[in-house]
Amino acid sequence: MSSEEPLSAADWLAATAQATLEMAPALGFEGGRMESEGVELADEAGAFIPMICDATCLQIGFVADRETCQSLAKALLGMEPQDEDLSNEDLADAVSEVVNMFAGGVKARIQPRDPSVKLGLPMFVQGQLTPGGHGERVAAGLSLGPIRGQVVVVCQGTLEGK
Repeated sequence: MSSEEPLSAADWLAATAQATLEMAPALGFEGGRMESEGVELADEAGAFIPMICDATCLQIGFVADRETCQSLAKALLGMEPQDEDLSNEDLADAVSEVVNMFAGGVKARIQPRDPSVKLGLPMFVQGQLTPGGHGERVAAGLSLGPIRGQVVVVCQGTLEGK
């Protein structure tokens, strides 16, 4: 595809999922896979990072239930699953750092098509991040070893090239 073709929400979601799956070994997991699209979580927590381009600004993230976020954070920190849970602050920092790592992989995948892409600062969210007005949210289920969650793209407005 040429660099002039607009990136769709599906393009961003695919890049986010691929970058996330690529990180599984670095977190000590045997592997990962896409499970399904559009998974809904009852009790959602996770981290998002803005991806800022000349044409758009959106958020990419990883969300799961709080227990799964604890497992992901512990994996990053080299802890055992049965170790004491992290404080809210440490949990937010660790999950945000994991998403920051994923975002670097997304940027590397998107940059050939949109050289203007830049990363913002991650934020931890308890509850669902939803767009207002004419925004859109797309998600895909993801498995990283024992970790089950979803990768999410949230944007204000509608991305071209659906």
